[in-house]
Amino acid sequence: MPENNPHFLDTSIWKYAVLKKGMAEKIETAQALVNMQPALVSTQVINEVCTELLKNRKLGEDALRSFIEDVYTNHRVVELNKEGYLMAADFRRDSPSTFATACSLPQPFSQEQGLSIPILLNLD
Repeated sequence: MPENNPHFLDTSIWKYAVLKKGMAEKIETAQALVNMQPALVSTQVINEVCTELLKNRKLGEDALRSFIEDVYTNHRVVELNKEGYLMAADFRRDSPSTFATACSLPQPFSQEQGLSIPILLNLD
């Protein structure tokens, strides 16, 4: 994806890419998506991935620090606020499809932030 058109990746993508657990195809796909910089990453996603990294004691604090440094260096971190969460709730309520329910960051929120997000991805 072009650098001026970032994409949002949910926690499942980062977990496959960082923890490298699961089906090889999903791991490879997740790593390719993460490498398509810049991605939009919510603070919620960062917290969730850090929790998973802490659960996996083999990776340790160095992996956690590396993940945080990578995200803040190579991607755009978006803080979600009350309005963003309410928009996401409205979006899920008003969009009955399974794809819409998998979306974590609704298009109205991204447009308000001056972003154009063409696709919201979830590997689970």
